[in-house]
Amino acid sequence: MTAPTPPPLPPAPAPTLLGRLAIIGAGLGGLTALGLTLQYLARSLGGPSNFDLGGLLFLGAVLFVPLTPFVAVGVAASRWRETPISVACLLFELLALASCWYYAQLAFRLIKPDALEALTFLFLPIYQFAALGLCLGLGALLGHLRRRQG
Repeated sequence: MTAPTPPPLPPAPAPTLLGRLAIIGAGLGGLTALGLTLQYLARSLGGPSNFDLGGLLFLGAVLFVPLTPFVAVGVAASRWRETPISVACLLFELLALASCWYYAQLAFRLIKPDALEALTFLFLPIYQFAALGLCLGLGALLGHLRRRQG
């Protein structure tokens, strides 16, 4: 005996204008972070060199880590289509512009380089995830209060 198949789910509604802006902003922010990271690596490594497997894995991690907060906000903006969540995603993207500015300062040597600048590419995404959690938490709280009131 086979189990009955469930009815198909209705199609998801299209994202609102704010949701579309949040998704586009996440894509542009991720591309900006990736481009500035590549610029920094090109300047600090002095061009292509002989990488072993460990070097290639490290390079892949360094390129992936700055992208993850923008991927997370893009997924959040496309999955939850409530207005407060979209506003929270846009607020996070404004906060993330500051981190991209710091990436730009490192990439184009606008600040004096020091020994700890490489750690920026590891810790800045952690701070971005904390800001994303705060923004999405506030958006979810505002959405809940809005539904509760009426």
